[in-house]
Amino acid sequence: MKLTATFAILGSAALSMVAAQTGSFTNFTNIATAPTQFTATSVSLSPVPLCVQKTCLTLIGNLSTPITQGARNSVTGRWLDRLVYTDTQDLCAVLAANGTPCPIAAGAITLNVCHPMRSMTPRNFPIIYQYIITNGDGGLLLAQRANTSLSAKDCP
Repeated sequence: MKLTATFAILGSAALSMVAAQTGSFTNFTNIATAPTQFTATSVSLSPVPLCVQKTCLTLIGNLSTPITQGARNSVTGRWLDRLVYTDTQDLCAVLAANGTPCPIAAGAITLNVCHPMRSMTPRNFPIIYQYIITNGDGGLLLAQRANTSLSAKDCP
């Protein structure tokens, strides 16, 4: 009983902290364990709380190599260390749908990786999302983690 109450209190406190966020979320942690092909100066999610209909990961920084066909965007989400969300997309298809087709030349860039979230995602819970983006050549572009939530309501 005490353990359940403790989880309820911790979950409520974390949810209150996440619910207070508005606009875009910029509190990311770099979790790359190897050199990356993209050096981020800014990483953000919007809107906050996230929406099932469309969530955007905006990346600003510098590419050391071009982004090529075969690049993948993998997103996982954990709540209380339990896997509650997983999705992998063809990064070039997502970028092309947002007006930026591959290949993308090396150099300074701003990328908007916008896509719908899977509707099975638990809503209104603080979830630790992990974004791993790999290039078509197999190199690691980005590995970042963020703690936020998915809106309880559908977004307009």
